[in-house]
Amino acid sequence: MKRPSWIHTLAVTLLLTMSTAGVQAGPAPRAALIALNASLAEALELQDQDALGARMLDAVAMDLIGQRVLGNDWQASTPAQREALRTHILALLVNTYSGAMANAEPDEVRYETVKQSARSALVVADVPTARGNTNRVKFHLTARQGRWLVNDVVVEGISLVNFSRASFNSMVAKRGVDGLI
Repeated sequence: MKRPSWIHTLAVTLLLTMSTAGVQAGPAPRAALIALNASLAEALELQDQDALGARMLDAVAMDLIGQRVLGNDWQASTPAQREALRTHILALLVNTYSGAMANAEPDEVRYETVKQSARSALVVADVPTARGNTNRVKFHLTARQGRWLVNDVVVEGISLVNFSRASFNSMVAKRGVDGLI
């Protein structure tokens, strides 16, 4: 069997490098999440719900979350309904985040990138609790327009998207999108 030449090895390396270049978003997902959590922790410390909501909104893939939670009902909703749904989903995200991260100092949280591709990543955070235990929080991220955005948060094994899908879909089935809002 013939060994590949250094030119062949270089060519394969360049092709592999070029195939992922330009596809990945901004800083690594772990670094992006650490920066986001520091920013959100500052808003939590100041007890500024408006700043917390604005920072969270800037860091999540809201339309993707809406599509995953409501499916066809998201697509069929009017712009006004989508805006109301975004507000509702954002409130759930803020409450989930606040509950999971409230007692932890940003430098006490340990992050690990578990899985990453060019367009998605899973970052796990071990968050210390007031009782001395740790909660494992999983952040699912997606690459959009050169940035990593959160598209789901899993706290104590419960996915915000899956939980919301189950509760929202039953409400939409009974009362329609307006009944959910």
